[in-house]
Amino acid sequence: MPRPIEDYSFQIIQPPLRTVFPESLFLRLDYHNIKATKNAFKKSVELLELFFDHVLHYQRKYSLTTFVTNFLVPQQNPLGRLFPKYDLRNSAFYVEELNRHLSKIIEKKNHLYLTDINEIAGSLGRRYIQDDVLHISNHGTIIDDFDFAFDLRRLEKPTRFSKQYPLNTSGFIDAIIHEIISHYKIVSQHNPVKIVIFDLDHTLWRGVLAEDGIHLVGLEGWPLGLLEALLVLKKRGILLAIASKNEEKLIIQQWTEIFGDHLKLDDFVVRKINWKEKAENINEILSEVHLLPSSALFIDDNPVEREKVRLAFPEMRILGANHYILRKILLWAPELQVTQITNESQQRTENISKKVLQAKQGTNISRKKFIDSLKLKIESLRINSLEHPDFPRAFELLNKTNQFNTTGQRWKHTECRLLFEKKGFFDVFKVKDKFNNYGLVGIVVINQYHLVQVVMSCRVVGLDLEKKMMMHTVNYANGHVLTANFTKTKYNLLCHTFFSDVGFYKKRGLWNYDPDAAPIRLSQDAAESS
Repeated sequence: MPRPIEDYSFQIIQPPLRTVFPESLFLRLDYHNIKATKNAFKKSVELLELFFDHVLHYQRKYSLTTFVTNFLVPQQNPLGRLFPKYDLRNSAFYVEELNRHLSKIIEKKNHLYLTDINEIAGSLGRRYIQDDVLHISNHGTIIDDFDFAFDLRRLEKPTRFSKQYPLNTSGFIDAIIHEIISHYKIVSQHNPVKIVIFDLDHTLWRGVLAEDGIHLVGLEGWPLGLLEALLVLKKRGILLAIASKNEEKLIIQQWTEIFGDHLKLDDFVVRKINWKEKAENINEILSEVHLLPSSALFIDDNPVEREKVRLAFPEMRILGANHYILRKILLWAPELQVTQITNESQQRTENISKKVLQAKQGTNISRKKFIDSLKLKIESLRINSLEHPDFPRAFELLNKTNQFNTTGQRWKHTECRLLFEKKGFFDVFKVKDKFNNYGLVGIVVINQYHLVQVVMSCRVVGLDLEKKMMMHTVNYANGHVLTANFTKTKYNLLCHTFFSDVGFYKKRGLWNYDPDAAPIRLSQDAAESS
């Protein structure tokens, strides 16, 4: 390639339909010979797999994030409208089945993702995009009249096809590029939303509960669509919260009547239902879940309340002016999507709800007694391969964590691969206590005896995990001097003094730790439970 591999964010592969579905394989088949059609499809599958054996060199060698476009399915069965649809003798179904197999190939490989251009064509209108109006079914590309010049010697002067037919090929290409960029934002966890904070009246339902009550029209239509979106967000691991000027007792009394078992108050990690200013309530919500305003989305129907919150939290994303687009944004914005549903993400609401409760309970006892009472159990693992089963969660944590992140660095799969090839590794830490199984919540990225980055989930802030991680790292060093990077960001206030707190000293722009000069400073309880 013309530039080093680490300069590339991703690659795009478009398999040509004609390569795996050649005319010679399909067009002369006997319609009544079903076995021959099935054999032809088997050959197409072999050609498709052979194609991928040849084109995934960079993806295999460097774990380069790769997006693969699927095939455009022909608009109609060329045999006729009344012939069987779900039959391999129908070339449209033949291509649909190739897409299904293509998807299976992609699902089996790491860092390989499908970009469904066939769905994009369908949503924009195939008749304005797809070339099977003019070309054979296996051409599988966009309409173009580039060859118009070859027809100018006809007896009757032709009119360009693009003048006869309204085309939208440029819009189609723009939509594909937009989709791939959105995919990359999801893979790299670019500027993700970690919590969505909702108002109630005129936001989760129509009307004002205290004045109008709840009836069928209050939920039918867009409110039920929004409810579905909320539960999808929770499944993805995004937290839900409520900040509403309302009577909490009334909301609790009528909640089940409103939503039944579809949406529960416990689906919201924190609820602030009172008559305080919403900016004040939101500040408390963020403090309790240890998140920054830049990680939050606030939704409210009242423009005055939205403006107050915008002034208080300039970095927060805010919606609510157009309730008809909320469901679409919540389900499809890349900042609200993930690449997979992990065990940690499915349990995130419950785990953080318990931690919020623990924190409130712990205010009346000493910190040491509180931590001791939790009966923490910490498991350390080493990841030195992208194929390690815990790598996806570690990669997610590296790229989503802002507050306890010693450099703020975001990683690509290629960069992780290069680190591992140089014998670097991730030391990762899983935590559970008597209430919660937090899962993988801490990472120390190590290259030789250099700490490239230390990251810890905000879910375990206050449990001294960071000190226990450092004790583990010092034990790994076995007497060697450690060095570490630290880059101050506007987000990582939680770890601005981290290295100095545990006994590192600054030297030539790096933090250093010499075990002979100063043993690592750990609280007694942290040392005992390591």
